[in-house]
Amino acid sequence: MADWQHQTRIDLSSWIIHFVHERTPETSFEVQLNEMAEEAELNGCTIDRSELQFPDYYTAPNNPISIFDQSFNDDWELDNNATAFEVIQRIIHDGFIRSGWSFRNTVPTVYGPYSAICFTEMPLYALIDYANKRQSGSKFVGKYGIAFKKNELFMAGARNVIYGLSGQHKESEEGDAYWGYGLRTLDSSCGLGINEQFRYVYTKLSHDKSIDWTFEREWRLPIKDDHWGVPGLPFLLDRSIYNNPIKDAFVIVETDEEKDIILEQLANMYNSKATNYGYEYDLEMLLRIGVVSIEELSKHDSFAQIKIDDITKTHFSKLKLKDVNDEVYSNIDKALEIAGSVFDTEYEKQLVNYGGDTYFYPISHMKLCTDDYTEITQGMMNKGIACCFGEGRYYIEINRPFTGNECFGYDVMRVVADTISDFLGQKFYAFAIPD
Repeated sequence: MADWQHQTRIDLSSWIIHFVHERTPETSFEVQLNEMAEEAELNGCTIDRSELQFPDYYTAPNNPISIFDQSFNDDWELDNNATAFEVIQRIIHDGFIRSGWSFRNTVPTVYGPYSAICFTEMPLYALIDYANKRQSGSKFVGKYGIAFKKNELFMAGARNVIYGLSGQHKESEEGDAYWGYGLRTLDSSCGLGINEQFRYVYTKLSHDKSIDWTFEREWRLPIKDDHWGVPGLPFLLDRSIYNNPIKDAFVIVETDEEKDIILEQLANMYNSKATNYGYEYDLEMLLRIGVVSIEELSKHDSFAQIKIDDITKTHFSKLKLKDVNDEVYSNIDKALEIAGSVFDTEYEKQLVNYGGDTYFYPISHMKLCTDDYTEITQGMMNKGIACCFGEGRYYIEINRPFTGNECFGYDVMRVVADTISDFLGQKFYAFAIPD
């Protein structure tokens, strides 16, 4: 579509948005899996629940494929009642949007052999209005999302959905050519090929009870294989490794405070360079991605009809790495000297209090940490005395490694943290890593 059409029609945009909503027990993958396991166990099946997960795609009938195992979720855990903001933080940390089967009431709504990522073509103003009207009591709507250029997603394989069929809706049964080719498939007689079924959305428009999702103007991106190396769209992962097809994106949050938190998270990811599991970030993309808040956009003169196309540099923020001057470096050096001295003094004091024993259960490695991204933190990173792993925390090396009783170590490191916090004017704290 020509650019002038996007510019002159307020209902069109060159961007499409992946909606992010809160988690509830009803929408949690884990809850859905456990309910399915319970049903299988009642039917006499033996289920290893530690291995339970939904497949990412099927290569043949009854041949599901999972790109990751369940352990990947341990890097940044979400509980079953996570807020939409916590969910978007997890997505950003992972560096990719994970595909799924779009369950509603434990029933998958994505048909065929490919899980998919869902997007909406609704302009931003319509999305905000829709969220405002449906927010009360809805677990599928929120004011959080990630926006992408439509043409980039199209080239990556995304397509607009197909609302309804020309003929009757019929699902495949045993004996049909498409049976077992996904969690849920249309019968081969419906006329929609198996490779296009991810696009299908059941629709019923009638005088009595209608099922109508056409207003969502949905697009879907299928996961057909593991060519991206992850089960989703790797929009923040290293494009040379993961074939990242995305060059432009926006993160949308509700408040200015949340925007600042996301920017600090991006800084932590940039300094980490990879997740704790070794998935490498695209550093250029971390600097390029925009972050915008609904709170900031509400100040826009035409907020009631705003589109992402209208957002200018005055409305979004990007990661800017902190500049560090000589004074900051000098204060860091002094702080390290103080930290070492305080640690030694406090260690001897606590050694007396604990009767000379430091190595008894529970055993932990005790670390000095901070969550704040400041000139001081960046200076510590530059000097090689701080490290991070993409989960928001910075670990500071004070040349006093401690592995021993957790309570003993905490009593020592807590005093070090309080002293350094006062000296540098930044919050530091003691953090235990179980041995």
